Amino acid sequence: MFSKVVARLVRCHKRGEFLLQLHRVGGGRAKFRGVVGPVCPWSWLDTFVRLYEIEGGYKPCESDDLELGFEKVAIYVDGNGEVTHAARQTEDGAWTSKLGEWEDIAHKNLDALTGEDPAYGAVAKVLKRLRPGSG
Repeated sequence: MFSKVVARLVRCHKRGEFLLQLHRVGGGRAKFRGVVGPVCPWSWLDTFVRLYEIEGGYKPCESDDLELGFEKVAIYVDGNGEVTHAARQTEDGAWTSKLGEWEDIAHKNLDALTGEDPAYGAVAKVLKRLRPGSG
């Protein structure tokens, strides 16, 4: 879903704030989707949380535990607070991740990808939404 959304940070000179423009990409063309804003480019985590909320209907939650009927996403950040990775929880409670151009991987828990380089840092936020088709 999110691989088809392109985000572009734009500074709005009139108001002195940053806006995030979203473009949906398909068939080799980009179609303007809307604006998320204002956002803080120095708080990419908040920007990603907002993007998941708008594009996917996700809301922040307290736990990465499996909840029947819900799909969860975990967002990782590095030591500088920059977003480095995201993982999605599968229906059986395991997690799946796309490692760049490499294959998708499955991991039993979120700690499998935490730590210093070459890992992805730490989980900073877990989001959830109703699992598509569950209700």
